[in-house]
Amino acid sequence: LAAVIAPPPPDPLDLAREAALALDAGDLTVGRALALEAAAGFARTQQPDAALDACDQALAIDPSAADPHLALARLYLDRGWRSLAAEKLALLHRLAALDGDEATVLRVRSMVSERLPDDPALAAMVAGSPPPG
Repeated sequence: LAAVIAPPPPDPLDLAREAALALDAGDLTVGRALALEAAAGFARTQQPDAALDACDQALAIDPSAADPHLALARLYLDRGWRSLAAEKLALLHRLAALDGDEATVLRVRSMVSERLPDDPALAAMVAGSPPPG
């Protein structure tokens, strides 16, 4: 039996270029998706500044989309910027709750429980209960 070899992941710089081309062509949806893929690729290849830039590009395309905010929160946590990540997640949770976006509310809760379990005020806020104290 021949071994199945997975293709290497796409080069994040190529993805960033494709995102720019999609934006130039007016395809915001594809541009945002490619910018987020580029961000993940840059993060995977230990290029955090480029990952942040790609997330910012995705956020500029659609500031109301949850994915760029969640990606930024992950990058902030990866860099040890806990308070900035907590602020981002708290704001995103409030906006999603106001919009009735239960999927995003659940994604924020999941990230908080996985990455910030020792932040009782944030955990209580996203769980819908008042903060302790």
